[in-house]
Amino acid sequence: MNIKVILFYLVSLFLVVSSCSAQKTCDSIFFVAAKYQQKNNPKKAISTFRSYLQCRHRLSYSSEAYLNIGINFYYLNEHDSSTENFRKAFQVSEDKSATMNQYAKFFLSIEQYDTLYKVCNQYIKQDSSNAAAYFYMGRCKWLSRLKILKENNVEDYSTDTALIAHLKKEILFLYGKAIYYDSIKNWKIYTTRPDSVAWNDMNSNYDYYVSRAFFEQNFMDNIDYENALKDFEISIMIHPTIQTYEYAAYIARRLGKKEKACKYIQQWSIMIPFPPTNDLSSDVFKKKEIANTFCKELGVNIKQ
Repeated sequence: MNIKVILFYLVSLFLVVSSCSAQKTCDSIFFVAAKYQQKNNPKKAISTFRSYLQCRHRLSYSSEAYLNIGINFYYLNEHDSSTENFRKAFQVSEDKSATMNQYAKFFLSIEQYDTLYKVCNQYIKQDSSNAAAYFYMGRCKWLSRLKILKENNVEDYSTDTALIAHLKKEILFLYGKAIYYDSIKNWKIYTTRPDSVAWNDMNSNYDYYVSRAFFEQNFMDNIDYENALKDFEISIMIHPTIQTYEYAAYIARRLGKKEKACKYIQQWSIMIPFPPTNDLSSDVFKKKEIANTFCKELGVNIKQ
């Protein structure tokens, strides 16, 4: 074999090995930074995440690094720097909806609904078809108002003057936008994939439909049970959950759709959450008894 060819292969092998080694080093820096963050050392975390971003061979976590720098600046009350790093995280992200979900998880966990609303609103200016941004804006509008209602011991939300005056329309508009853009992107997937995939898809946007259904069920001048049921059913199609089957069953019963109501409550009765809980959700025997009584009262024969 020609000596030049041999040298070429040796140099190529060296570069591949060096690149892999450098990548491992870069990734280890990222996880060291995460440990500093977990130990409530935001300044050290910021410094280490920045070291990661200087890594020539970084491949995987740039968006997450900027996101975490933003979070640590937020902890330090340096909100301008926080916002700038959130912007960079979104800019370099290869999956902007996933990045938006990461923002949301952080801000929702600390109940900073107004801040999350502003973050989402900023990203709509960069990506006007981001379904997640619209959804979380709607959630923030509702959760911030719900917090006030609970503090004032308001139980009948449909009588709230702010909801009646403008919030109801704003929230439904934002949920509607989220569902519209999500449908454009994912509707074909939702309607053509097998049930087994839907059962296991934990990253789907079924909660867009659940959230709107709750609103249609509880907070409209004329309670819209028909559309609430449709939204619960779409949510079941995208990703079935125990609670959604239960909600769908009771709304179907209210609408006089007896067979459908019985079908949904029977499905609810055989489902167990993972991990199991200590409440009724995991008590299959009790749930089966409730479901059978439910169907019997409707006059629906249960197929054994």
